[in-house]
Amino acid sequence: MTVSFVCIHHACVWLSTQWHHVLKMLGLQRLRVTGSETNKGGNTSPASEPVLRYPDDKALDTVTRQLMKSFLGEFTGLLKPTPHRSKALWTMKRVVDDILKTHKCEYNGMIDQLSLDKRDTVTFVSAVANSLFSDGTSNWGRVASLTAFGAVVCQYFKDKGRDSHVEMVAEELASYLLTKQKDWLINNNYWVGGMLSASLQST
Repeated sequence: MTVSFVCIHHACVWLSTQWHHVLKMLGLQRLRVTGSETNKGGNTSPASEPVLRYPDDKALDTVTRQLMKSFLGEFTGLLKPTPHRSKALWTMKRVVDDILKTHKCEYNGMIDQLSLDKRDTVTFVSAVANSLFSDGTSNWGRVASLTAFGAVVCQYFKDKGRDSHVEMVAEELASYLLTKQKDWLINNNYWVGGMLSASLQST
């Protein structure tokens, strides 16, 4: 089915206006490398470990696709939580949960605008991502917020009995990040060193 670019445009305009609210809430504008810290609830983050350096593009590709697949699968309940989550998966869950606690209604409003029942493909995910990063600014707040958007989309598809679309969204998100945001990921300590330290600053 042809993607309704009018709906995507309106959705992109809405979500673009939400970035500064999300970033302010998360405190993710600046990054610094940290070790293990304790959050407000008294729970300790995963133990500190050396920053993960991927030896080649294939390794980064594998880790990114697996992260998106695992996170969205667990978020929707299609996959059982693993007993020993990676730092990246642990952090992604924590940050996305924080985003949706405050902005769930706004994200649901975007879902309504996208008319997902009429979509057989998930290319709109990349269209939204391209719009959100169109000003050339990249940071973990935007990456996490885009992932939160993907999570809400996946939950909608799962609730409608379209389970196969969850993995499709995961693949679309990963493909976007591995193409349009690849250099930024490499320059910001990948999924472990960068995202974890950014998350700790929001506590």
